[in-house]
Amino acid sequence: MPPPNEPRTLNLAGLRLPLRETVVVMVTTLVLVVDWYHPLWVGTSPDLSVGLARLALFLAVPILTLLLLHQRLTDYGLRIGDWRIGLPFVLALAALVTPIVVLVSGLPDFNLYYRHDPAALPGAVLGNVLSVGAAEFLFRGFLMWTLIGIAGPSGVAWPPSRSSSPTSASQSWRPFRPSSVGWPSDGSPGGPDRSCTAPCCTPT
Repeated sequence: MPPPNEPRTLNLAGLRLPLRETVVVMVTTLVLVVDWYHPLWVGTSPDLSVGLARLALFLAVPILTLLLLHQRLTDYGLRIGDWRIGLPFVLALAALVTPIVVLVSGLPDFNLYYRHDPAALPGAVLGNVLSVGAAEFLFRGFLMWTLIGIAGPSGVAWPPSRSSSPTSASQSWRPFRPSSVGWPSDGSPGGPDRSCTAPCCTPT
């Protein structure tokens, strides 16, 4: 049996793999495959059905996985950060993007692709919110904050929406405080706060 402080490993054909990281990568791959090849239908409008299915696959399944691995959910972004700093940035970004969307909405191709029946619009909006929120947690919370433990900040592909890398390779990631909505001290969205739903989730 390994010492108490040594991470648990999985022996696969003689290859020792870190248990937590291996399980997280396998679960992430599985839910993405199910979402792509076997979409779940819950009997509502198409957009809302997709949103509810991804809420289950991208949020509920990862949370259950973390609980089975005896992990604290707050270490993966499920907490509130410094919203007083992050919220103004989100509102400013939304104010910048909304006029652009309104401007291009008159283009025939844009209108044809995004057009919805007005009666189905509430379901489409709710479905998109659920899809984006669940996907943010899957990639920026569940997967990213698991892999950063063994790969380090420089080994993880940070989302391109960040204004800068949340930390340099020479800095330790362990003192970072996790949060689901917030603004890190270094000025980049979702860094030391471990934000998984930071400003980049604003629709663009």
